[in-house]
Amino acid sequence: MYICGIDGGGTKTKIVIAKSNGKVIDWIIVGPSSIDTVSFQESIKNINYGIKSLMTKNNLKGKIISVFAGLGGISSLEDIEKVNILIKKNIYLSSNAVVNSANDVEIAWYSGCIGRPSITLIVGTGSVAYGVDELGNTFRAGGISFLEGDYGSSYDLGLRSLKYLAKTFDKRIESSKFTEYLMKEFKISSLKDLISVFEEYVPKRTQLANYAKLVTEWAIKGDKIALKIIDEGTDELVNMIKAVDKNIKLSNKEVSVIGSLGNFNSPYKTELIRKIKEYNTEFVIHENDIDPSNGAVELAIRQIL
Repeated sequence: MYICGIDGGGTKTKIVIAKSNGKVIDWIIVGPSSIDTVSFQESIKNINYGIKSLMTKNNLKGKIISVFAGLGGISSLEDIEKVNILIKKNIYLSSNAVVNSANDVEIAWYSGCIGRPSITLIVGTGSVAYGVDELGNTFRAGGISFLEGDYGSSYDLGLRSLKYLAKTFDKRIESSKFTEYLMKEFKISSLKDLISVFEEYVPKRTQLANYAKLVTEWAIKGDKIALKIIDEGTDELVNMIKAVDKNIKLSNKEVSVIGSLGNFNSPYKTELIRKIKEYNTEFVIHENDIDPSNGAVELAIRQIL
């Protein structure tokens, strides 16, 4: 008998198979399963592929008896029910397997401080802050939709890059080495080219989010526009933390930051930590205590105890 934990984001999905006592057998990274990035069908297809790969690779003959999936984009009971029903159809699950799902922010929060009252800030393809205080009160800020902006996220940094590119194109502001690089990267020589870039990239969350890496690279070089983007993005993230902190009564001032953008050693991470401390010096800031996928495994175990 096996346990399965799933951490599904907008760029990738990590699936872990463990023994019933929680000892990890193996894990795999597959395609995205955030239901606001890909369809339900593609999400489940990626999850099923991952489970099948792990079960066959490790020659596991038993059945999975519990699954907990944290997927980006889940926002209603209807979403949860639909995801649960689709996962239960997997042939590697026992007929009476317990399957539950939730927004990925919940497994992120659990893994951030292993269930301690705290605030978790996810800074990846998307962004969201979520807190639980000592009385069990919860509050969430951000993470509404990439169409709303996903402020402070990799997508947001990519989008801001395009917006600054547009401002330098028509001379509203002075260009920088970063925007000059983007001009060549996107092969822009006319207004039509610029419009085409916006039409192609803005709807593609994952693809545009990849350009956040360029922002941090150019910020390290001291580029003024890249640094401006970082200043704006980190302001948005701190606003999320403030909103959560002010709407719960959290005694344990602890923030776990999850996601490559928030933890990569760059001016972005430095500025984020500085601004959180500026807001409240009591906050202890660190990366997640355990991987969110392992948090999902622990939640899968808890639901059958």
